Amino acid sequence: MTILDVQNVSKQFGGLKALQDVSFGVDEGTIFGLMGANGAGKTTLFGVIAGQIRPNGGSISFAGKPLAGQRPDQICRLGLGRTFQIVRPFGNLTVLDNVIVSAMYGSARAHRLADATAAGRQALEDVGLAPLAGQLAASLTLSNQKRLEIARALATGARLVLLDEVMAGLTATEVAGMTETLFRLRQERGLTILIIEHVMGALMNLSDRILVLDHGVPIAMGPPEQVVADENVLKVYFG
Repeated sequence: MTILDVQNVSKQFGGLKALQDVSFGVDEGTIFGLMGANGAGKTTLFGVIAGQIRPNGGSISFAGKPLAGQRPDQICRLGLGRTFQIVRPFGNLTVLDNVIVSAMYGSARAHRLADATAAGRQALEDVGLAPLAGQLAASLTLSNQKRLEIARALATGARLVLLDEVMAGLTATEVAGMTETLFRLRQERGLTILIIEHVMGALMNLSDRILVLDHGVPIAMGPPEQVVADENVLKVYFG
């Protein structure tokens, strides 16, 4: 079943065409990759899907519900969460308190503190941060701050999570660990993932399908092995 349907989405900033007629669907329980050089429009597309940026044209639906006109908080409550390239945890709160806040304001809407705490602890367990629940978020390593970003998205009750470069800046060992975590989240939670990633090996390993953007224009889409052999993709990346 298609959980996210993007049709002919376009976005223009003044004279810059950031996205041009982008269309794709993401099946529930799959990992869908977005690939492209810096400035290709990937993060703009995330912003449009999550409601932070209004498109100039096209339509997006999530779980059969049109997202047009919905605010980011409303989209989050439908079950669509996201992370950001630059991590911004509530540094003066504990790791657990960070995810409790998310549990209270997402689609799960845990109004009782006990319920929000339980949801938060489960999210931390799922990303491997349970032993660090009592630490201040500001004290975490970059790798663990990125895991906290994912946990906060999970704690909202998200069915689909947009992951924006969660492996940027990580060591090879940390990338391998993050890849394993994302596979496990899909397996155990049935989570659907739409991921932007410049660590090509990880993106190819994770993704069931990949969409490649070049200056906002879709140039290839398909399984990883098909995309990496595409002439247009090779031309963009290698000249």
